[in-house]
Amino acid sequence: MALTTFALVGCPDIDDSSQVSATEASTPSTSTTDPEDTSPGDDTEADTDPSMTSGATSSTGSTSGGTTTDDEALCGNEVLDPQEECDDGENNHEDGPCTLSCTLTCGDGEVQGDEDCDLGPMNNNTGTCTKECTSARCGDGFLQPGESCDHGDEKNSLEPGKCHPITCSKNIHTCGNGKLDDGEECDGSAPGMEAVDCTTYCLFVSRAVFASPGTYSANFEDLGAADQHCRDLAESANLEHWESFIALLSTSEQPIGERVVGFGGEYKDTTATRVALGSDKLFSGALEAAIEFDQFGQNALEDNTLVWTGSLSSGASSDATCNDWKSVSVLAFGQSGELGKKAGTWIEATVIPCASQAHLYCVQNSH
Repeated sequence: MALTTFALVGCPDIDDSSQVSATEASTPSTSTTDPEDTSPGDDTEADTDPSMTSGATSSTGSTSGGTTTDDEALCGNEVLDPQEECDDGENNHEDGPCTLSCTLTCGDGEVQGDEDCDLGPMNNNTGTCTKECTSARCGDGFLQPGESCDHGDEKNSLEPGKCHPITCSKNIHTCGNGKLDDGEECDGSAPGMEAVDCTTYCLFVSRAVFASPGTYSANFEDLGAADQHCRDLAESANLEHWESFIALLSTSEQPIGERVVGFGGEYKDTTATRVALGSDKLFSGALEAAIEFDQFGQNALEDNTLVWTGSLSSGASSDATCNDWKSVSVLAFGQSGELGKKAGTWIEATVIPCASQAHLYCVQNSH
């Protein structure tokens, strides 16, 4: 047989139409063949290599000519895939809260991802939460409450006359010499300033005061519950020492002038405007500036400007404290002050029924 085959291939007189090229002989047929018709001499398995089949799919999930793999995030499939911050499917939007690239947006009012804070439309570079959703800090380049300067981390410096990189106040190297020098607000060793709360940079220690944005009836259950309202509001704005805030309320046995006492620094509102210098001035009958802003520095003045105080302008208790803030009886009354007033009426304006609605004053009580 071997000799016969050799003779056929090598014979120059065979008809060209009967010749089969080597390439055609080695290529598997693409026609559909009934297995029963396969001749005993056909070696089907040997002629078929799965790896050479057109359109084959790899085990990694890639597709021929495709652009995705199983490991890639598919933004818009409503599944939180790797490296996605969110995925709302068809609700993804270029303005967020989940963008078209499946990232979260700053300004939606929710702290998410790498955000420090998010107060929604109240994000403000001069407030407690910037427009980039980062907490206000010395060195961010924005002038915020409690800062007298801030040129940013690269320019703040310990050099004389520069803005201090930790306190964001101008460096004053004469502080503590017993004299009130240029640029100093106070000097604890200067005559008459022994009782003043002064920082080591000769600036007044400050405490915040604000008005609640909402109103309440007088039934707080007790004084501690009213204080907690103020702490919750202060915490919501990331105010320093939020846990020390109290409601500026007197009870029949505990006047506000005794609850807030012994402070010689500045009381400032949340726009950094000084309201009074020291607790004695706070209850001296008049303020330097009216209290009218809430914890975010937003104007709290509405049609209702009344504020529960239970106090006289001297800081003493009024006779009207709504049964020490436990009553809304129509026969019970409470002393109120008025938002936006600098005269004594800021704390002692009128007596109103305890079922009425009024704001609260909230004051920081330690530092």
